[in-house]
Amino acid sequence: MAALVGDAAGARAVRIEQAWRALFANPSEWWDYRPSKSNPNYPDFRHKASREPLWLDNPLTPSWVDSLVPSLPTSLVSPRIHSLILCGDLHQALHLLSSVNPLVSEGFHSLVCSETPW
Repeated sequence: MAALVGDAAGARAVRIEQAWRALFANPSEWWDYRPSKSNPNYPDFRHKASREPLWLDNPLTPSWVDSLVPSLPTSLVSPRIHSLILCGDLHQALHLLSSVNPLVSEGFHSLVCSETPW
């Protein structure tokens, strides 16, 4: 019985690693929920089609993930940020974006808060 449990955990770890590799290979296929995550039980990333979730703090998350997450494109904004931008609530979107990537938010802030029209 213990071997079956170990095999299941090993298979799960392999699936999770494959999902992380898929995220880094095709980041546009994933939602990034980190900026709008209000519940720690909510995933950090979710695949747009399969809805597969990924958590950075999952004990099965490979150790190499932390060093690669900062390299993800900022276009992976969550549906919440996307909706805020579409609805014109750019200041709230800016606030959520700044929690993920301060450098991108500086440029966005300059654009949103500029006195000159676009």
